[in-house]
Amino acid sequence: MATSTGSAFACVKCGSDRIKSLKLVHEDGFMRNLSGTTGVAVSRGGVAVGAATTKGVSQSETSRRYAPPATPQTTSLFAQALFFALILALIIAYVASNSPWMLLVAVPVAVWVYVKVRRSTVVSNAREQSRYSEAMGAWERSYLCERCGQVFAL
Repeated sequence: MATSTGSAFACVKCGSDRIKSLKLVHEDGFMRNLSGTTGVAVSRGGVAVGAATTKGVSQSETSRRYAPPATPQTTSLFAQALFFALILALIIAYVASNSPWMLLVAVPVAVWVYVKVRRSTVVSNAREQSRYSEAMGAWERSYLCERCGQVFAL
């Protein structure tokens, strides 16, 4: 849809051509700050001179509001910690019982738990990655109207 200013895109709500991609809105909201100050103090004991420099980055609320989707956290670290805790518990149980039969039970149980946890971790990570990819794609196709505030996908 062409507008009177010749832009190929326009807001779906108000028709304005003053639109920005959410990626650009997010990036434009970062400001690098660098400030410095110098001071001189005079007293009966002498003269003191001081200087300070401050650097930083600030982000606007608009930039925060339209930030990209958060990267999913993988659960593999949790799964590995769970597996190692199980192995530790089995070793302690073996040492406490001093029975070779404990190993015949413990090793297959540990392997079974590892396989189950690993499989569920892979499935969970794949599901989270799929959701993230969909959300990221929608975010990359979304625009903000600077006139009425409507967010829409193109």
